[in-house]
Amino acid sequence: MGFSAEVSISMADGTSKTINNVRVGEYILNKHGKPVRVNANYKQVGEDCVSFEVDGDATTLYCTPDQKFLAYCTHTAGNMMCDYLTLADMDECGAVFKNSKMIFSTTNNVAVNNYNASTTSKDVWSIDISGRTKSFIVNTVIAVE
Repeated sequence: MGFSAEVSISMADGTSKTINNVRVGEYILNKHGKPVRVNANYKQVGEDCVSFEVDGDATTLYCTPDQKFLAYCTHTAGNMMCDYLTLADMDECGAVFKNSKMIFSTTNNVAVNNYNASTTSKDVWSIDISGRTKSFIVNTVIAVE
C-alpha cells in the first residue's frame, strides 16, 4: 500500500507535507484528528499505481491498487455502512451514496471521480504509524495503513 510523492499528508501541527517529505518521528493526523507518530516511511521504486480524483480537488492522485480508504458501501440488506475499501472495491461493489462513490473526508464526504484502473509505474511511499487507529489523512480523505 502507498501513495506517490505528490499527495499531501495532514500534519499534527496543522500544516501539510507531501508524503515523500514526512520524516520518522513526526506526527500526522489520524481519522479522529488525533496526532500519531510516524515510525517509518518506506519508498518503493516503480510500483504499479492507479489514479483518481476527489470532488473539490483537481489534483490527480496516485496510489497502489491495494491502498484502502474509509468509504461508504451498501450492505447486502440495503443499509449504508462504512468499511475500508480499495478504489476497485468501491467501483466493483457499487459503493454508492446518492449515486456517487463516497469516501470519508475531514470536511464533507466526497465523491471519487475519474478512477482509472489502468496502472502507471511510480515511486510510492508507505507510512507506518503508531497507535491502534491505523489511519491518516491524504488530500483531505482518510486512508488506512
